[in-house]
Amino acid sequence: MSDLNNAEFNPRALNDEFLAKFKTGIHKAVLDEVKKDNELIMCLRGTYVTIYYKSLQILKLHNTGRPEINSKYGINPKDKEYGYPNDFNAHKYFAEAKKKLSEYQPKSGHKQNKKEKEVQQAIVNKYNSEQNDPDLFILDIEYRQKCPLEKRFDAIAAFKDENNKSRLAFVEIKCGSGAISGDSGVQGHFISARDFTKHLKNNKKYGENFYQDMKKVINQINELGLYKNKFDGKTDFIKKPGLIYMFVNYSPRNDVIGSITKEKGPFNKITCIDFDYDGKLHLKSVQKRACRGNHEG
Repeated sequence: MSDLNNAEFNPRALNDEFLAKFKTGIHKAVLDEVKKDNELIMCLRGTYVTIYYKSLQILKLHNTGRPEINSKYGINPKDKEYGYPNDFNAHKYFAEAKKKLSEYQPKSGHKQNKKEKEVQQAIVNKYNSEQNDPDLFILDIEYRQKCPLEKRFDAIAAFKDENNKSRLAFVEIKCGSGAISGDSGVQGHFISARDFTKHLKNNKKYGENFYQDMKKVINQINELGLYKNKFDGKTDFIKKPGLIYMFVNYSPRNDVIGSITKEKGPFNKITCIDFDYDGKLHLKSVQKRACRGNHEG
């Protein structure tokens, strides 16, 4: 038996008291600023909320009311100008912090990761705000569950299948040809998503917690008005997710992808989407294709 069977599920949805702090309480100014600025995205993390700029953490707010500022990017967490919440000027803080993050230069081995993070946010903007009738809705980025064998996904998306049923999909983003192979390449992420999906099926309580939590996250995103577009969170998800590869500035042949994944896995379908990226948080969709056929069920 896999040690995943002993894993505890960590929900992303906020409790009612924490949610209210963004709607009418001490965090409302932050929420209002995020909603006005399409360079910022806010993700729910259960006991805290993370706000990203180009998918780099710009601010974290805990359910205790405590803010956490990431000094890794040159932002001074002890700067009294940012005294939270009473003396906190959200507009000023984000303007200055974004400048710091834009100037941030990762170590040479991590520059590709910074680009992928920019693309990650551009994908959220495209599907959640730019299109009037999106094919997908990105409900979370940097998704992970703390299992003995930790699973990480670039994003979790919701979509309607051919029968207009709600489903979830694990999303992996790859920039350039160098991101295709290796442990963190296409095959490695296929194996990770396959094993997590099987765990959701084989461990019913864990699986039910996951699907219900994702449904609650969508409803809270809609309630907070985080994005222009909304996804209907009223119906339960069909418990057979999809797997989506998003390739940016590189379009691998279907036979290459097929030879790497080798098996259809436990997925509703495996889809590839190819994009061009202009470097300004804007994506041009090039092509959407089935890497493997539909496996409805």
